[in-house]
Amino acid sequence: MFIPVGTDAPIYHRPFATVGLILANIGSFVLTAGGTQPEGWLLSFGQGLRPWEWMTAPFLHFGFMHLIGNMIFLWSFGLIIEGKLGWLRFLTLYGFLAAVGGCITQTLMLWSDAVGAGGASGVIYSLMAIALVWAPKNCLDVMLVYSIGFYLRTTLIDVTVLTFSVCFIGFDLLFAWLGGFTMSSEVLHLLGAAVGFPVGIVMVKRGMVDCEDWDLFSVMRGDHLKDSTGNVAARPIREWKSSEKQDQRENQVRRKKPGRASQLKSVREMIAGQRYLGAWTKYDALRATSPKSHLDEKAMRDLIEGLRRQEEWGPLVSLLEEYIDRFPESDRQARILLAAILSQQQQRPRAALKILAPVEPESLGDEQRRHFEKVRRKAQSQIDEGILELSGD
Repeated sequence: MFIPVGTDAPIYHRPFATVGLILANIGSFVLTAGGTQPEGWLLSFGQGLRPWEWMTAPFLHFGFMHLIGNMIFLWSFGLIIEGKLGWLRFLTLYGFLAAVGGCITQTLMLWSDAVGAGGASGVIYSLMAIALVWAPKNCLDVMLVYSIGFYLRTTLIDVTVLTFSVCFIGFDLLFAWLGGFTMSSEVLHLLGAAVGFPVGIVMVKRGMVDCEDWDLFSVMRGDHLKDSTGNVAARPIREWKSSEKQDQRENQVRRKKPGRASQLKSVREMIAGQRYLGAWTKYDALRATSPKSHLDEKAMRDLIEGLRRQEEWGPLVSLLEEYIDRFPESDRQARILLAAILSQQQQRPRAALKILAPVEPESLGDEQRRHFEKVRRKAQSQIDEGILELSGD
């Protein structure tokens, strides 16, 4: 089971509306006795169009698991969408998505003899599709729940919004197809995504939301890696863009080149704001002009972790190499991570084994030792398979 519990997407507004919607859903759950008394809340089928039901049905849930599952997803994607819009615009969007989804569903079922439907999953899938358009490269913190025998285990993994959304929508599409696209939870989910996706596109194209050039279209063009001059660099993720006129005024005022200390401070601020690729680009340029400029160990660890989460392997390799060179007394984890990237991402198993060579397995903790052995076995198996190493050592 995959449960999204958080995100590293930039949050410009506190999730007041998202929390309010969750509380409202809990309240309606109590009022409807856990969905056993749905009268007045249900999106009814075959009874004509009832606009008030478009707004009540998303607050009707049938059983505790139905409620808790939807609220977890609402929290994760509400964070992303409300984080960009603010509470008022988010509530307006939520109501619009609920109304459009309810109207389409009820229209399709005008001549059905089925009773009706309820639940917030249709609106949540709309939010998921919008998040896919607005923040495809940002990560969701996903709790993986699995069982080994009679024991339940959990682990936390990072999954991009794009991967997570495509997988869930894809599975619903598969099951809907297997069911002949008859009305079902999967079809309702797909209808929700079909409503949200064009809404997300329109809002981006019309400038109704600021995605800092990290929206789906910018990512597809590679613009999220370019600065205003067109060179490869990270656009800020967590900092509001000023207007073009304001940018011009600031550029006119900014006559003096910042000093080394000021630039390092700027890099640390970008790391604190989770603008990892931009921080790396600025730091790399600073090192090129001032080789003695270095981040402290904590800042480097934070930047390494951020680049790892965003799967920016090229910059990460360079940063890890610097870390290993500067902090040999605490480089074991860095060596294991670098070896994993060299082996798995860059197909350089010999370079990976060379990086691992100074590490003594006896000095590692249990978890580190397992990871160390896994990376070493993988690199050795690549060599045994005859992988041709085209770059590096």
